[in-house]
Amino acid sequence: MRGVEEIVDKKGGFQSKKILQRWYEIFGESFSAEYARDYQLSRFQALLSSGSGIIYARSSEVLVEFGGETFSTTDTRYFSTIGSYFDSIPCSNPLDSRPAVLERRPGYLITDEGFAKVFVAYRFPSILPEGILYSVFGLAREVCFKWKLMDSGKFASKAERIIARKNGRSISENALAGELAEIVQQIRSGIDAISFHLFFVVYADTERELKGTCKDLQTALKLYGIEAESPPFYQQELFEFKTKLGFLFQLKNTITTANSARIFYPFIKETLAEEGGVFLGFSSTGDPVVLDPYRRQNYLMLILGESGSGK
Repeated sequence: MRGVEEIVDKKGGFQSKKILQRWYEIFGESFSAEYARDYQLSRFQALLSSGSGIIYARSSEVLVEFGGETFSTTDTRYFSTIGSYFDSIPCSNPLDSRPAVLERRPGYLITDEGFAKVFVAYRFPSILPEGILYSVFGLAREVCFKWKLMDSGKFASKAERIIARKNGRSISENALAGELAEIVQQIRSGIDAISFHLFFVVYADTERELKGTCKDLQTALKLYGIEAESPPFYQQELFEFKTKLGFLFQLKNTITTANSARIFYPFIKETLAEEGGVFLGFSSTGDPVVLDPYRRQNYLMLILGESGSGK
């Protein structure tokens, strides 16, 4: 992914305002079929280009008892302020149903669901695998991707001036100029520029467990070349997914194109496990199938099977 952190919109940020914001729940899709991936990624790129917005993913554990045994699986739900291009339904603001913060500590928070710590990704490699976020859903219970659609023409003009200044100065500045040149090339071909922030929220029952899970998350991200930190003293603001920290500090924007940001495609669901649903059986891979029909606009179902199979 081509991303540049040094160019920052001084008026940037995604501070929440007291305005009515529409939300949609987006239903995940299987990402295992290679022939369908280009279509999925193209739709995601179109979503990013349709306007500024927020994508919020939340995972929860689903326990199923069957035959005297307890089976555990994960239900990941996806929400966005833009409901186009994917199978979605209008919903209430999912951020209103998050755990309540009971106490602020310098490096973490205490909520009514345990300890919580927020990380912000700030550095990305040139190449990342598609669907990278899916690999960390087991470590971070919440993931938030906030992006802002930029004025691509103005950014390209500014970037070209920076390229002219930095070329030939040093290895690092040459590398930055090269990344900017690739972004400008995509913009000139008609692809939109965006700036974004990526948040990860880790929860745990104890401080020790929190420390271990946070270390595992950072290690998992580093395997892909992603650097993420958890700034102390600003955990409350980060927990609310704000980018302005206090009166003096603001998170830097990472700038890339909608095409390069396709790697953050999040709407992946390889199993059907929905918290609060009805246990229907097991899939061909041995995973519990738990369906909540009331999440959908149409509650009708068709169940097929051989005689005596327990339909």
